[in-house]
Amino acid sequence: MAFVGKPRNEEQYGKLMGMIQPETTPAKRVGTDAPVGSVAAGPKAGQTAEEFTKAGAAPGGAFKRQLEGANIGGITRLAEQPLLREAGQEATRVAQEGIGYKTGQEKYLSEQPQFQFGEKETPDVIKRLAEGDTGATETAQKILQRTEIPVQEFTTADIKEFTPMQALRGGSVESLLRKEAAGPYSTGMAGLDALLFSKKGGAPALATKGATLRATEQAAADALEKSLTEEARKKASGLVESQKTKLRGGVETGLKGREEAYTKAPEGQQSRLQQAQQALYDDYVNRYKQTQDERTQFIDKQISDLRNEALDTLMGRLQQAYYADEEKRARQTSGDYTIKSRPKESFRQQALQDSRMADVERELTQFFDPTLRSTAQVQAGAIPRLGFSNVITPEDAAQYNRLQALIGGQALKPETLQITPASYDRAALEGKLQQFKELAMRHAKK
Repeated sequence: MAFVGKPRNEEQYGKLMGMIQPETTPAKRVGTDAPVGSVAAGPKAGQTAEEFTKAGAAPGGAFKRQLEGANIGGITRLAEQPLLREAGQEATRVAQEGIGYKTGQEKYLSEQPQFQFGEKETPDVIKRLAEGDTGATETAQKILQRTEIPVQEFTTADIKEFTPMQALRGGSVESLLRKEAAGPYSTGMAGLDALLFSKKGGAPALATKGATLRATEQAAADALEKSLTEEARKKASGLVESQKTKLRGGVETGLKGREEAYTKAPEGQQSRLQQAQQALYDDYVNRYKQTQDERTQFIDKQISDLRNEALDTLMGRLQQAYYADEEKRARQTSGDYTIKSRPKESFRQQALQDSRMADVERELTQFFDPTLRSTAQVQAGAIPRLGFSNVITPEDAAQYNRLQALIGGQALKPETLQITPASYDRAALEGKLQQFKELAMRHAKK
């Protein structure tokens, strides 16, 4: 049977370690704290070791008596030492591999295409995208087109078989006890303790505990593999969706801001769109007035020209009649062919007082002038309703369209809208003029 001996002195300790049998007097069993020969040793407690194992006594009987009173707690603790130690080592290994996996995944995700979004960072990102920054645009396209970030699964080696389990599978824990024991512990001692351990049911209990501990750790390792992989995938998916959501939100905010720069009016002022609309209306009003003035001037000129033409015709007829009368009188008085000169102005004054000219004036006043002025009135043009696309500058439109292109929005097509100017039917006026001209000239030619 195995004993743990106490060295007589420090000088002898080194020698004792190399001896098969201890020189010391055995004091305690490995599996019990009770001194050899105590009551706990068996039914014949109180005997000396020599009496307990005296010659002539059957070894089987002595072992049986020892077995009946043995406490294998110490042997069990010794046999379980590598079990608990290796289980702890395996748990530490799996935990460290898990930490390494998480650290690697964090580094991996940090290297994926992404932007830093924040109250200050987002406007800068959108500005670079709007201005056509190549690097920023490529990153944005990758973010918006990305559906997932591939994630490597976390795997770890199976929990290894613990040394006590290997020892039991080999048939005995004797070798294990010798390796784990401290101090002088011979092969014989280890063999007896191993046999005692087996006979007292320690081996099945150790096997059960080892299997349970290994199964528990393996289940924990499998769960950790699954949970860390799911966590990594969740973080990767979260990065994909978060980057998309924040980028689209930033782009949409950038588009809205560029629209509001033209359409939103500062307090107490007009927006740039309103200013452009007002300017277009003012232009329309001016053009309408100009068209009215042009029509009025045209009519006035046509009436004046027709009146002057009738007056000239009448003056010519008066002048012709005057010279004919002068010639006739000259022949009757002296027989000489003499025509006296007469100022043209006098013929004009005579024509203006002539009844035929009065008829012309009446025609122009009563019929020609009012009828002509009511013909082909000025028709109002159209004022287009301006929008954002009609007032944005080409440079701002280019930035706006770059942002729209990223999110698949509709490109803005800048367009300059013009008013449809007021107009009148000049041909209709000229037709009326011709009608009244013939009427007026008939009076002048009477």
